[in-house]
Formats: sequence, C-alpha cells, structure tokens
Amino acid sequence: MAGEKRPLVEFRFGHRRILARGEDTVAAALHRAGIRVLSRSVKYHRPRGYFCGTGRCTGCLMTVDGEPNVRTCQRSVEPGLQVEGQNAWPTVGLDLFGVLDRLFRRGMDYHHLLARPQALQPLLHRTVRRLSGLGKLPSTSSELPPARRMRKQVVVVGAGPGGVRAAQAAAEAGAAVLLIEADEQIGGHLLRLHPEFDCGSGREVLGELAEQSSESPGLELLLGATAFGSYASEGLAVVHRGELTLVEADRWIFAPGTGEEAIPFPNGDLPGILQEAAVRALVVRHKVRPGREAFLIGPLKRLQPLARLLESAGTEIVGTLVVEDLAPGRTESGEAPEQGGLSGFRLVGALGGRTVRAVVCEKDRERRRIPCDLVAICGAPHPQLDLFLQAGAEVQPSEGSMGEKPQVDQTFQTTVPGLYAVGEAAGCQGIEAVLLSGSCAGTAAAASLRPPSSDLVDLVQRAAMAYEQAAAKRRSPRA
Repeated sequence: MAGEKRPLVEFRFGHRRILARGEDTVAAALHRAGIRVLSRSVKYHRPRGYFCGTGRCTGCLMTVDGEPNVRTCQRSVEPGLQVEGQNAWPTVGLDLFGVLDRLFRRGMDYHHLLARPQALQPLLHRTVRRLSGLGKLPSTSSELPPARRMRKQVVVVGAGPGGVRAAQAAAEAGAAVLLIEADEQIGGHLLRLHPEFDCGSGREVLGELAEQSSESPGLELLLGATAFGSYASEGLAVVHRGELTLVEADRWIFAPGTGEEAIPFPNGDLPGILQEAAVRALVVRHKVRPGREAFLIGPLKRLQPLARLLESAGTEIVGTLVVEDLAPGRTESGEAPEQGGLSGFRLVGALGGRTVRAVVCEKDRERRRIPCDLVAICGAPHPQLDLFLQAGAEVQPSEGSMGEKPQVDQTFQTTVPGLYAVGEAAGCQGIEAVLLSGSCAGTAAAASLRPPSSDLVDLVQRAAMAYEQAAAKRRSPRA
C-alpha cells in the first residue's frame, strides 16, 4: 500500500551496479543514478528516456531479465535484475547508429533509398530487417503458459479514486469484485500529489481508500496487471507478471483516468523533457530530483503548484511559458505574472544531443536561449478511451479541453449494457465528483445483478442525486 517502506535493493544496468530504494521503479532508480537515456528510437536511433511516468508511452521500454519492451516506469525494482537498453549498438549512451539521425535530417525515404543500382537492394533489405523491430527476442525460447481464466460478478479496471470507490460500493452491495490496476499501488493520480502543495485536490483521501480496500469483504485486488483488450467472446485480456489472464464478468466498470497530450515541437522527444505526471512521480513517489534547472510550460494554475514542488526538491526554475490552451500546435504564451515568465513568446524548440540542454523561445524578432536540463510540460488532459471503444461504447464531446468521453446515463452506464464509466474518463472533474461517480456506478452495477429491491433502488437514486448536486455546485459561478 501507499507509504510502505522497503529495504534498499541492488540491480544491474549493463555492467553498472545500481542501488535503489525498494519502492522505486526501474526508470526512477536509473533517473536518480543520473542515467537519462534508456533506449533508442527504431528508425533514426534518437535517444529516448523517461517521459510520461504512467506507462502510456514507449520512452522507457527496456529489456529486463531478457524480456524486451518492459515499461520500466511501471516495473518495480527487484534484487539482481539485469536491465539493458534497446535498439542501440554498442550501448544506448553511445549508439553508433545514431549517425542516421544526422545523415537524414529531412527524413529517410526508404522506398527509394538504394533503388539504383538494383544489385544493392538485397543488402538494403537485410539491413532494414536487422534494424527494425522493438527490442530483441530472448536468446532461449520457452513455452508460453496457457491463459489463466477468472470470473467475477463485477470487474473494475483502474484503481484511481473513482475505480476504488466503485469497487468498494459494489462489494458493500454484496457483489464479488475484482479490481485490476497496472500500478503496484492503488491511488492513481493521488499518488503523485503532494500533501503540502496540492491541498484540496484529494490527496487526503488516499490513506482512507487504501485502508477501506484492504478491509472490504468480497473485494480482490490484482495489482501490477495491465488490461489491454476488451473482447466480446473472451472477456477482458489482462497481462499479469508475464502471464495472460482472461477475465469474465457480469458487469464491467472502467476507470482508466486521463492522460496528457504530448505537445509537438522540434526536439521535443529529447530525454529530460517530461510530462507533469512524470515529474510528480519522481518527486512525490520516488523522492528523486528530476533536474537541476527546469523550464515549465502549461496553464498558470498547474504551473504554480508544480514550481513549488520542484523547488522543494532542490530544482531551480529558470523560466516559465504560460500557455492556457495547451492543445497540440498551441505553443504561444499569454500573460506571465510569475518571475522568470515569458509573456507573448512562443516555443521554437529544444536544444541538446543525448539530453535536453536548453529551450529557445521567440517574440517578434527577439530570440532567447534558456539553458536547462529539465523541461516540464503540463499538457491538456484527455480521457483514456481504448477499452471503451474496443467494447463498442459510444463517445461524445466532453466539457472544456478534455476531448471526448463515453456517453453515460445517470448511473454512469455506457451505451453498452453492463459497462460503466467512472472518474475523469467519464468527464468528472474534482475529487468529490470522481468519488461520487464511483459510488453511483458501483452500487448500480451490483444492484442490477439482483432482483429489484426498494433499498437498492433508493441507494442508487441517492448516489446519482449526490453526484448531480456536486456537479451543479462545481458548474455554478463562484461568489
């Protein structure tokens, strides 16, 4: 559970010994050790590093104990692990194939490359086959174990505050519940909030959720498990500790939360450029200083607590670019009341080789080069819709800048009977609304499995009414 302390452990990155805190992930431990380049891109062998911190990108894919493409921002450290970079020779820090990025500045047209003379085409094809693909298969083959099968009355995917509350509500209503979470802890985004700098954002309920979950009868936790496919014939496909599990259920509750939009700009993929969630995970969860000098980009209301958090970790804020609407393509700043802020500037790009070394901003004909080793981007949030779309749920526009969300009724049931959406993925904003959506959906899902009773119907109606009141209160103008 959150806050549990574990002893120090040692593992290896290549030939180097790394000492890590027991609660670290592999990527966090490497960042603490000063290792920023974790892998290389497939085509141009550009350096890749820690980026999202939530397991939703490919920047931290590495080979762990011979298994390729492990998301090391989610993999916990263990004594004796052997960790290697990918797509590089001889090492990810010094990759000779990185010359491809310099040779093909305008892109590689491999359809016409070495088309003449034709005698060179077989050589090109052999070379492309050797360089393509993510990682390498293990040198020794082993038979895959047969898929394990599980069945529960209610299955909840995502152990953020909405998912946990939904699982608790369904269990309290008498259902047998399975709660699936990709992380090794429950809490979702609450794990990345600081109790001092994020007051009123829900961090205070984290301990309560963890305690109630451990005491809830009929609630089973499956941590470190990734749900990657929703299939009508087979149910939910889940990978847990390298094994495939097929989960069946009578009712489904999806609470995958939201991700951050990646903002495209030149050299925006350099190691050292991190999304807000990754920065928070390093500082709050793993007690790692993300960098010495940071440049921040995003809306002012998110930059202010993030700046205070970084300063508490010993990072100097060398500049801020306040952009209220950080949709893709928007990199022009508005007003910048904070010290070090750039008003009216736009982001031109980042500079660096293996890691970021500076950012360049421009206003009219004035250009500024700002040295930094960390760029933190607060991208626009967007609901994670993959599982909903696979299940056939219809979506609709969401309020604000959150893109689309599943279409739900007053009990948070989607257009697919028996499938519910809760939390931020359902468009809920604010910790109170997120928790109430979980209570409503969990109670409704469990109630639909039993013959109608006045008590359960009344419970569902009260939960739905509480959510509507909270949502209306949030929408009303502040006094």
